Amino acid sequence: MGGSAISGDLARDALGDRFSVPLFVSRDYSLPPFADRDFLVLASSYSGNTEETLSAYVDAVERGCMVISLSSGGKLEEFSRTLGIPHLHLPSGMLPRTALPFMLIPILTVLNKLEVIPPVEEDVMHASEVLRDILSRNSVGIPTADNSAKKLAVELVGYAPVVYGWGYLSSAAYRVMTDFQENSKVPAKSALLPEADHNEVLGWQAPKNLTALFAVILLRDRGEPKEMKARIEATRDLILKERAGKILEMSAEGETNLQKSLSTVYKGLITSYYLAIANRVDPWKTGAIDLLKKELEIRLKTRDEISTRVEGLKP
Repeated sequence: MGGSAISGDLARDALGDRFSVPLFVSRDYSLPPFADRDFLVLASSYSGNTEETLSAYVDAVERGCMVISLSSGGKLEEFSRTLGIPHLHLPSGMLPRTALPFMLIPILTVLNKLEVIPPVEEDVMHASEVLRDILSRNSVGIPTADNSAKKLAVELVGYAPVVYGWGYLSSAAYRVMTDFQENSKVPAKSALLPEADHNEVLGWQAPKNLTALFAVILLRDRGEPKEMKARIEATRDLILKERAGKILEMSAEGETNLQKSLSTVYKGLITSYYLAIANRVDPWKTGAIDLLKKELEIRLKTRDEISTRVEGLKP
């Protein structure tokens, strides 16, 4: 769920053309009905206490799936020790959304060791170089005039961002949206092309005093397919220009899909922090999320139920 699940999304979108088997990302209390003994389940929860992940994890064990868990501790690590399930321990002390590299790299490593994807070490190393370069050009000490992330944040003040992604930038669009929601504390949404051109675009026919509240961010790539380039620009010119409050762009960097996806996510992350500062909000606070977690635990008592199920699975 949340910042933990996005690692699977990014791996699927950025490396989908290299996978030898399908990869599904599940965000639910149970696995899809087709998951059985032939499936490998990577149960990922940074805190190790996410109730949906814990429930799906136990479901996987009950079905006889091959299971590997990842967390910085919590019940997930405890249950894996109890049940003899392989567990990857992650560094602790971070918010889940800031732990993306620590969630993504182990997943890629496991998939490579299992020969689901080819080696990605070189790709990851180049990606880190791209990210360092982005940070050097957008760090706090760089003035706004020379800082693209600060410029974008200034443009977004007073607007609700709408992030348009596509193809290997689909999950990046979703992640950028959630960073605006969590860090900047603003309403935000994402949409994917070409699907959005078959439904979402009609929403822009709403009264302009409503649509003008939205700032569109188009995710671009200098190597984008000609079909997508034409669709992005036609959607911009024919639909969005007349209705959206602003139309902005964010360009991917790097040579591979993984590098381009991570560079887009990183640019969105930095921009969301600057927008939080502009909005005078604390990007680290998660009050509404914490409130819901506590209330749902009172109402559902899911962890007690899960603990009981684990007891029944002990060797």
